[in-house]
Amino acid sequence: MLASRDIAIAICTTFVWALNVLLTKIALVEISPISFNLLRMIVVLPLVVIFPLRLHQWRCIMPTALVWGVAHYAFLGLGIKAGAGVAMGGLLLQLNPLFAALFAYLMLRESPNKYHLIAFVPLCAGVFWGLYTAEKFCVCVGYLCMLVSAAFMGLGNVLLKRAMHDSREPLSPSSAIVAFAPLTIGIHFTLAMSVDGWQEVVRNMKLLARPTHTLIMLFAGWISMVGAMRAWSILVRRYSVADVSPYSLLIPCFTLAFAFLTGEKIGFNTFVSALLILLGLIISQMGHAFSRFVRGFFYIKRQHVLK
Repeated sequence: MLASRDIAIAICTTFVWALNVLLTKIALVEISPISFNLLRMIVVLPLVVIFPLRLHQWRCIMPTALVWGVAHYAFLGLGIKAGAGVAMGGLLLQLNPLFAALFAYLMLRESPNKYHLIAFVPLCAGVFWGLYTAEKFCVCVGYLCMLVSAAFMGLGNVLLKRAMHDSREPLSPSSAIVAFAPLTIGIHFTLAMSVDGWQEVVRNMKLLARPTHTLIMLFAGWISMVGAMRAWSILVRRYSVADVSPYSLLIPCFTLAFAFLTGEKIGFNTFVSALLILLGLIISQMGHAFSRFVRGFFYIKRQHVLK
């Protein structure tokens, strides 16, 4: 059971990650997804001084940086830009623990628990229904991009775990995340120049002069990417994963709330798809706790009958 202060930290962390989806969607109205990722890494780059890594740790974190820092963020931006929406985008992104369990089994031979396997049924049904009933092709593409983004995030989690194991010295999650900036900024710059063109890149750079865009980039880089990740990693080290993971379910709840507050239209089919995905997330994250509660309930009832 988390202490009151840590519960507040867990709620604030999930709120930050949900709000980041909304702010990213706002920023992508004027900035391309690739240039957005470049600007995010530029903003994070100075933090290398505060969170340094040793030479051998840079080599350990390189695969994670490429998968998480490039592929995950690229498809995340493309998915939101294509029209995945704040509500469904936040839900689909939360599938990353299921992908992490799958990659952990394939790469580390860590067997997923039965609740992960059961959760795949409503999750697959929800995703299929969302894709099948999507009113526009671009929305369908957005959903697929968010799924790929969640898959790369799950793979990045497994690679980060392997990097921490391979490192000869303790590897701070904050230092690892900050290292994404210097390791991937050249790739993001090359992609931005190739896809957007130098004129578009320069125009996006100038947008940082606007206070609104500066605050969004600082939030996406410093608070969401580094700060929230640091807070979450502290909670995971302090408590068991079973105690902390249920709080991640607040992220899709917050994104759904933001969708309603911003006037985003959620049709009946989208609502059904969201409910199925949320059900799958609840089973995967809280199935063990619910099973333990049911067993305890029937045990107490049986003891009462015997008396």
